[in-house]
Amino acid sequence: LRWNLAATKDAFHDWHIDSDGYGTFVSVVTGSKWWIVARPRSLNVDVLNTIPVFLDERIIENLEVEAILLQPGSELIMRPNTLHAVYTPEHAVCRGGHFYATSTMQDTFCALVHTFACDLVATNATYPEARFIMTEMINFYHTALVKQAKINGQSHLIFSASNSYFESKVRRNLMYRT
Repeated sequence: LRWNLAATKDAFHDWHIDSDGYGTFVSVVTGSKWWIVARPRSLNVDVLNTIPVFLDERIIENLEVEAILLQPGSELIMRPNTLHAVYTPEHAVCRGGHFYATSTMQDTFCALVHTFACDLVATNATYPEARFIMTEMINFYHTALVKQAKINGQSHLIFSASNSYFESKVRRNLMYRT
């Protein structure tokens, strides 16, 4: 899922996680953005996996906060379920997107629970296609790992959500038209 973003000077988006368990990548084309990221002060990373992180403002006391200045040419790649805020000190245009990665599935699951339980209190958007992509991904890995079946005759696992998603959309549209 890719997007472009235009923000005016002094735009601010308060603490949130990105929607539907997605990881995020963003690069600044023009202008700048302060990306403010929170992480647990202690080794207890579970503090970000609980619902009160979004409902109790005092929870921020248990978090370490770091600000990253993104300028043209810089790129940020952020794990799912990362609590963050964004401030735009000058007009800015950015390109970015969201992704799922097998290496961050635990974070994705926690973010999905947050998105389900707290909706727009926890996140700033929802993407209906996310559930479909996640279902396709689960089916893909179930077929390959549990059933131990080769997919397309290959022994390596390479999942491409965009291909599966758009192919099924085309197939579905063709079925409804006939």
